[in-house]
Amino acid sequence: MIHNNLNILMMTRIIALLFLVLFVSGCVSASNKQFDLSQDSLKAGDYNGAFTHAAQSLEIEIDNEKTQAVFPDLSKAAFNYHLSQSKQNEQNNQWDPAVGHYESVVSMQGRIEAIQLRLKSYVALEKKISAKEMARIQAILDLNAPDVAAANRHAKKSAAAAHYKTALSYAKVKQFRDAVSEFNASSQFVSCYQDACLLSKKYKLLADQGDALAYYNLGKGAASRDEYRNASHAFTQALTFIPAFRDAATLAAHYKGLADHQDAAIQYAQGLAEAEVGHYRLAANAFSSAIGFVYDYKDSQQLLNHYTTLANEQDASLHYNRALNHVDQNNFAQAAREFRQANHFVPGFRDALRQARWADRAVPPDVTRIKDMVIHEIQDHGMQPRWYGNYTQKDFVSMKLGHIIVKEGRYKRHKEVWAYPVYIEMSAVVRGHDGANRPLSTSTTEMFTLYRNKHRQWEAEFRH
Repeated sequence: MIHNNLNILMMTRIIALLFLVLFVSGCVSASNKQFDLSQDSLKAGDYNGAFTHAAQSLEIEIDNEKTQAVFPDLSKAAFNYHLSQSKQNEQNNQWDPAVGHYESVVSMQGRIEAIQLRLKSYVALEKKISAKEMARIQAILDLNAPDVAAANRHAKKSAAAAHYKTALSYAKVKQFRDAVSEFNASSQFVSCYQDACLLSKKYKLLADQGDALAYYNLGKGAASRDEYRNASHAFTQALTFIPAFRDAATLAAHYKGLADHQDAAIQYAQGLAEAEVGHYRLAANAFSSAIGFVYDYKDSQQLLNHYTTLANEQDASLHYNRALNHVDQNNFAQAAREFRQANHFVPGFRDALRQARWADRAVPPDVTRIKDMVIHEIQDHGMQPRWYGNYTQKDFVSMKLGHIIVKEGRYKRHKEVWAYPVYIEMSAVVRGHDGANRPLSTSTTEMFTLYRNKHRQWEAEFRH
């Protein structure tokens, strides 16, 4: 028992160690992949990407020597890139991207400080660190981001002022929606820059009122042209901007009612037209649509019921006739489905259900199954001497069955059986009058009858 427990404990330690090795190797692999990506970015001149991948490499594996060695220079290159870009943006009064570069510097500093903190913990926990490794670590610990706080505040204020000025120009030409967008952009850089928040609300209200009025007028125009559905939609759209705009709610409901009656009348007329030419299903669908618009429109419900009944009878008759055609072609599986479809549309339609059950019984097995039954029947009753020609049973030394092909069958309805011609190849050894044995190969076509036994299972038989 003690021996077993020791084995279990040892196995547990081995598995734990294996997982630890796999985890460490996975981290190293991921860290090195980020290192490679940082080098690719550096070659492409993407200093920000190079820094980002290098930082991720150290965040995965803080003691990755390759990344430690390049991280200080990558960081300085990225800092210089962002500073040069921000200065260039400022010279061109491009304040939004200038702020973006300053914010990148701040973000970089945050990641560097987190990496420095982990490195300090690593140094404190490690017992042996070589002078070479310590020099790499110290170079990272000595990293400091340039102070961009004042420049960033200036860029943000300038960006806010630029958007504010643009917003005022839009407001002056009554492009209120664009003005609101610019006032909001201004506040993203400096919260509620000057009176940007107040003006944003003011011009949003003016924009909403303008759009509500525009849709209100569209609704009136559509109503004057008897386009009641368009009118209702327009008045409803006006309410999405100003919920209680004038009498838009009343007009939206009024013209929806008129539009529903208008569409109901169109569908009713369509239903009558389809019924007149015998398209009963289309007629029923049209009357159903009329009810969908106005539930008690004229006698639509009665006409829907009437033409649905006629359509069902029409479809039942169509499927029944299709079934008969399939029966004539000995396609009994399709016939059964069509008979049941007829019964689906009109339950109890003629003798459809009885005919479906009869067709089910007539469906023959597949060719592979038929061939198996034929072989089984031949094995039970033996190959017949008449298949070989003018021989009797006593002439044969042996018989052997060869290739079999089941040909297209014919159904005999009065007997409810299938008749299949079957091509049979065979060989034998016959004894001649002189007593000598001779090989013989031949073929024949024999009629096999398929019938259902008392257990309703298919069997095959031939004349023997």
